[in-house]
Amino acid sequence: MTTPTPVLTRREEKPPPSTAPPAAPDAPSPALSFLSHSQSMDEVSDLLFRHRALLLTWGDGADGQLGHSDFSNRIIPQAVHYFKSTTLVAVLCGSRSTLALDQDGRVFSWGKGEYGTLGTGERRTALRPRLVERLVRHPIAALAIRGSHVLALEENGQTWAWGKNDDGQLGLGEGHSLEGTSVPQRIPSLVGVRVTAIACGRTHSVLLDESGQLWSWGSGDDGVLGHGDTRARREPTKCAALAEQQMLSVACGSRHTLALASDGTLYSWGWGVYGQLGHGDVLSRRVPTAVQALREQKISVLACGYRHSMVLCRAPQAVWAWGWGQHGQLGLGKWVDELQPQRMKAFTDVSVKKLCLGGRHSLALCSDGRLYTWGRDEDGQLGLGAQGARCVPTPVEALATKPIALFDASCGWAHSACLVRAQMRGPSPSFDASPMPASEVDQMAASWRMMRREKAKAKVMPDLFVMSDFEGLFGLLLGTAIQFMLFETILCKSCGFTLTMIAEEVLPGATSSYFFGHLFFAIQATHLSRKTRNPVTALPQGINIVTFFAFTQLIMAPEYKRQLKSGVGTDQAARGAYNTGLAACFILGCLEMLALPFVNSLRKLIPRAAMLAAIAGVSLTFITMGFAVQVWAAPGTALVSMLLMLHFYAGNVKLPYKVPGGIVAVATGCFLSAASSWLGYDWAESVAIPFHHTSALHLPLPQLDFLSVLFEPAFYGYTSIILPMLLVNLINNLANIEAASVVGDRYDAQSCLLATAAIDVVSALLGNPFPACVYLGHAAYKTMGCRVGYVYLNLVPAAYFGLMQGASGLQRYVPIETGVGFLLWIGLQITASGFESDQDPEGWRHGPAVAIGLLPSLAAWSWQAVATTFVATRDLLCESKVGQSGEMMATSVPELCTMELADMIQKASTPIDTNSPLADFQWQLSSLFLSGLYALANGYLLSAIVLSSMLVHFIEGKFNNAAIWLTLAAAASLLGLMHSPFVDPRNTNPLFPIMYLISAAFVYVSHILRNQAEQIRELQEDATAVHLRQRVQPLLLHVKMPLLTRAYHATGDAVAIATAKLASWLPPSISSRLFTPVPHWLEEPEDEVSRSEGDLFHREELTQVRVYESSTSGHSSSLFDDLQRSRPLLHDFKH
Repeated sequence: MTTPTPVLTRREEKPPPSTAPPAAPDAPSPALSFLSHSQSMDEVSDLLFRHRALLLTWGDGADGQLGHSDFSNRIIPQAVHYFKSTTLVAVLCGSRSTLALDQDGRVFSWGKGEYGTLGTGERRTALRPRLVERLVRHPIAALAIRGSHVLALEENGQTWAWGKNDDGQLGLGEGHSLEGTSVPQRIPSLVGVRVTAIACGRTHSVLLDESGQLWSWGSGDDGVLGHGDTRARREPTKCAALAEQQMLSVACGSRHTLALASDGTLYSWGWGVYGQLGHGDVLSRRVPTAVQALREQKISVLACGYRHSMVLCRAPQAVWAWGWGQHGQLGLGKWVDELQPQRMKAFTDVSVKKLCLGGRHSLALCSDGRLYTWGRDEDGQLGLGAQGARCVPTPVEALATKPIALFDASCGWAHSACLVRAQMRGPSPSFDASPMPASEVDQMAASWRMMRREKAKAKVMPDLFVMSDFEGLFGLLLGTAIQFMLFETILCKSCGFTLTMIAEEVLPGATSSYFFGHLFFAIQATHLSRKTRNPVTALPQGINIVTFFAFTQLIMAPEYKRQLKSGVGTDQAARGAYNTGLAACFILGCLEMLALPFVNSLRKLIPRAAMLAAIAGVSLTFITMGFAVQVWAAPGTALVSMLLMLHFYAGNVKLPYKVPGGIVAVATGCFLSAASSWLGYDWAESVAIPFHHTSALHLPLPQLDFLSVLFEPAFYGYTSIILPMLLVNLINNLANIEAASVVGDRYDAQSCLLATAAIDVVSALLGNPFPACVYLGHAAYKTMGCRVGYVYLNLVPAAYFGLMQGASGLQRYVPIETGVGFLLWIGLQITASGFESDQDPEGWRHGPAVAIGLLPSLAAWSWQAVATTFVATRDLLCESKVGQSGEMMATSVPELCTMELADMIQKASTPIDTNSPLADFQWQLSSLFLSGLYALANGYLLSAIVLSSMLVHFIEGKFNNAAIWLTLAAAASLLGLMHSPFVDPRNTNPLFPIMYLISAAFVYVSHILRNQAEQIRELQEDATAVHLRQRVQPLLLHVKMPLLTRAYHATGDAVAIATAKLASWLPPSISSRLFTPVPHWLEEPEDEVSRSEGDLFHREELTQVRVYESSTSGHSSSLFDDLQRSRPLLHDFKH
């Protein structure tokens, strides 16, 4: 009997041991990057021989379903280094989870476990494979999964189930809770029934018993159970329509089912909106109906995707596909749906062994040892290195040149997996030899096709620019602009730099670092692309934000103060601080070169926790905390922008037309800044330094005066800062280079490290005091589809900002506070790296939320320390002043000696009153942002809970919950529970509740619009009035417009009835084409749709225009009849 798909089946025979000797040593190849970062061919062979079967995964990893102990995507196959003591024989991908079966019948699971899908007794995410202990004593032969529930088939034919059960899809009976179970349960009604095949849909299940009878249970939507109705069954029930047939195999899509009878007839039933039933129309079927187009074909294998179907036929071999094809997942060379089976031309000369269908992509395991993929590739699920969607089968080149044999594969909604083992000498028992051409003409044709394929491959050359490079430019541009703006702000305030020094020396020197770095890494990427004949993404590079703050605050600012204490002038002290920074950068670059041979030894010698602590400490204090107090000091300008940055970046929100979220956040901040300024809350303009804007061009010139600093003993007092930053820079660069190799771009680490060191040395000689680094985020740019052009493009704004002082002009229109939220998010991420733990994946993922929750407590401690110091200093100075000239104190400002620090600082988003005697005091302290510190310190416990909860929901993608927490923050700040020392609404700063409320509204509205956009994108294009009603109604329900909704329904009902009459007058073949039913609005994995949403869509479908023929009664039913029957349901729902 043919093994049904997508069921995962354990083979009876164990994989034969390989006898091939290890391959000869070879240079590292980009194609080997799926195994490790730096493995030779010998190590690869050894790994394969030791493991016997190696699991590779790639694609979407947002829920840990790839098993690599993180939440990152992979765009080429990468090995799961977990199964060292067992041999896997099969793998199966669900929507957001993965299952594996070993030779002893043990089940392993990982990924999303919210509904108990993993079967481990817990409802939480697992980043690594975990053993399903409940089934250890019950050897499993087959598994099935589609949505959020799992079926398992024992070797003795007994069936187990676990996971979600809201529609009774587990088959546990009426007495069992609909909440589901996280521990495998034996299906009671099937005890004594020997089951031979199992299959799962989104909310239904199907099996075959040993007599060939088909059983089904779960949700009955669209007649997917095949019982002639839409009623749900909570226990397995035999399908009466197929009682006279012996079924050989069965497969389930999301809401449709295929079954193959012993006479070769293929039956399909259930949801048919995308043509996935193969009957030539888009109608659903409630009973099994024969697919007439395949009557003459000898079908051997069935495969169902979520909304598309395929079959494999023998003698002659052919693959037929039909259903949803919008993303090219049918492999027919076009991007359209097919209502009838169409033969795939791509597999004319290749024998297919297994078909695997996912959400919007498909895989084929072929006898030539290759794995072919096609369909959507937005998350890298094709394994081609994020080269874009394919509408024809394309071999995965990363697997094609290995000494391996593929023997199993699977794909979920947006991720894929396969099992490989070492290739044996001679023909492998797992694969048949490729069929030989029948004649010399066929042989010549095959050779010619091979030559054309190789010649086309040889012509692959890297393009200088692709459209995706412009998308990547915005991400790199935002960080570059903010950095140049920070150079001017911080160096003037902390180190006393003059505007002339910054414009003519510092900024041009910093530009040289970007110029040399971008140029080197772009050329390196071009060279690697030509060498490997694969598209390659250049490494992003720029000035390291961590070392920038370390050098500025711990080296240059202390040196400036030391110079002032020595009695020199302000300009000379600033020059001394500048030269010290140049010397530190120069020394760090030289030490990086000397340390290159010892990098690996240093990584082993220094504990990883120590390195994480060093980086996280600088990030938490000088980056995250510094920008946080700046944000809360200017809520009218920065608070909404910062919260939107967290919304876009933590929530991984993608805007329409690929507009960068950071740009939208900055633009929103600018608008609110102008609005708050109009209302009298004008923080940014009052304290901003009046930058000198000029269009003069200043090129970087040699700055050699700093060389004398190297001979001053005082300089070497800063080695305690330089040496840790050296290690941080080296390890950070190496980690980011290796991260690039994970996604397929294997750059030579030594040359990259040497280049960054040389750039530090050269840029220091040209006036740049800040070391550069390889940026984190190469994988994100790779996923966007960027190549080398985005790096070249970023040279233009970098040159404008640095050589023509464009940052000064930019800050006239864009307050720097609107962009610090971006750096705050980066600081949170770097701080979160210190919480990395394989044992607590959720803690690691929520690391930024933990970090932001620390800020209010740190602010409270800092404020207490500052306030206590101020009181002691004030009392000392006042008493001393009164003793010397008490009359002068009494006649000038005696109230100052009784004022608290909170009464003397500048208020949040409030301009400094130049007529106040405190103006000079407030101006001197403006760079400390004490008002922001004070706001965070007040109600710090509640602030910590609110901010952490909000960010957790951002990370989890639960934006409606995040909006609720932002609303609570608005209420708390209005009442004075947050950001105020008194619980009194009359004494609170109104900007805090207003900005929190604006952020909550923005997050909630964007969440609604984003969901609606995804849903509408799934609708088929048509112009009927009923379809228009289906599109608009949910929007009206969300905005709560009762009167308009009633009028809308009345009009819609009248139009629907008229349209139904017209449909009933037309022949069924014509009406089925004109009046296409609207599909369920599902864009995300279908197991994620809530029960209430499913009910809404199901009830609305009752009013669709449909004319279908019942195979049991033989009569036609029009929409008018359906509308009359469904009116009570609609009435209840509307009211």
